[in-house]
Amino acid sequence: MPYYEMKPISDVLRKCSSPCNFLVFGLTLKTLLWKSLNHNGRTVFIEENRYYATYYEVLLPEVDIFDVQYTTKMSETKELIASATNQQRRPTGAQEKHRNLER
Repeated sequence: MPYYEMKPISDVLRKCSSPCNFLVFGLTLKTLLWKSLNHNGRTVFIEENRYYATYYEVLLPEVDIFDVQYTTKMSETKELIASATNQQRRPTGAQEKHRNLER
């Protein structure tokens, strides 16, 4: 990832009130950089390649790494978005509580 792509992320982490939760998709040579930029926060990495996840867990035991298996494919994007858009929306608990306070 080039500097011009990393800088905005770094800027947001710097401005984030500590502790900040930061989720990173994939493990790279910059894994420790991302963790160090989120000083006093929690940085979690998710990795689809279980071999990378295992390797980095041994190499960097202080880093929170989870291996994941995605069940969807990029080719399903339009269908999944349409399905989510067409589903009936349900209020969250916060929305329901707000409605009760208005009564």
